[in-house]
Amino acid sequence: MEPNRFVWRAWLAASGARSSAQSLAFHASCILNISTRTWRQKVSILDTAIGQELTPLVKPPVTQEQLRRYAEASGDYNPIHLSEEAAHNVGLDSVIAHGMLSMAFLGQFIQQQIADIPQALLAHLKVRYVAMVRLGDTLTCHGVVKHNTSVDGQSSISIECWAQNQKGEKVTIGDAAIVAPQTQSAEVGV
Repeated sequence: MEPNRFVWRAWLAASGARSSAQSLAFHASCILNISTRTWRQKVSILDTAIGQELTPLVKPPVTQEQLRRYAEASGDYNPIHLSEEAAHNVGLDSVIAHGMLSMAFLGQFIQQQIADIPQALLAHLKVRYVAMVRLGDTLTCHGVVKHNTSVDGQSSISIECWAQNQKGEKVTIGDAAIVAPQTQSAEVGV
């Protein structure tokens, strides 16, 4: 059974009485969401062309709780990340996120691109912080394929990547390199 019909039937079973318009609107959104998700999952990074944009990763707004947990995980308890008073004392309008948090988001973005490829590795990730990330900022990670080569059964892909806030301002920029065993589709597609 194709995914769209499965979701539609599952929703109908759980929905009880709904109007036809509500049912139609929900069904249309399921088709759009599932079709987009399915299409994105079928496109392997090994089959990308130079200049091709990768599927973005949108993170939820940065919260104080997230910064507290990141401080615990990283051991970085710099008060400008945790205390409004400390942030104000150094001239900031509020606490700011750890720079390494946006780097971690970019790492997650790259990992998302290779999740379907066994033995693929993020071999290199280098970033530069160009703007502060504040509480409530929603970061979206983007990437563009810069190089895609295959040598001796090994694919190597270079990616220009960046995280930007909800205003479209880049906050972290970088480059990444992925290595993966070459697959048949990559041999034919590139």
